[in-house]
Parts: sequence; C-alpha cells; structure tokens
Amino acid sequence: MLVFDYARMVTEVEDIKCGGTIYLIFSLLEGGMITKREAREIVDGIIEKGWFCSTYLYARILRRLEESLL
Repeated sequence: MLVFDYARMVTEVEDIKCGGTIYLIFSLLEGGMITKREAREIVDGIIEKGWFCSTYLYARILRRLEESLL
C-alpha cells in the first residue's frame, strides 16, 4: 500500500476531509494565505518539476483561478 493510499484511508476512518495537490492550493488561496498569482506560480512550478495533469485539467484550474473572487 502506498503512503498516500494509507493516508486517504485514515482520513476516511477519521471522517477528515481529504484532497490532493490542487485542493490544497485552492484551500490556501481561499484561506487568504496565498494570492491568485502565487497559486498560478505554484501550479506552474509543480508542473515544471514533473507533476502531471492533463491540458483539460490545467485549463480548468486556470479558469477557476480567474473566477475566484479572492
């Protein structure tokens, strides 16, 4: 079992909301801890470091950032 599989299983048992990388970025944005610009830089940075997402998902992420009221 991979570590993140185990972590997700624990969150289910403990009834804790769990999300992936993009969830965390948007949580930071919505919490006022980062700006839209920083969120975009983080997304682009993790892609440059090898994180993969489809072009469809990338477009959705950018659209959601633009639509964000923060």
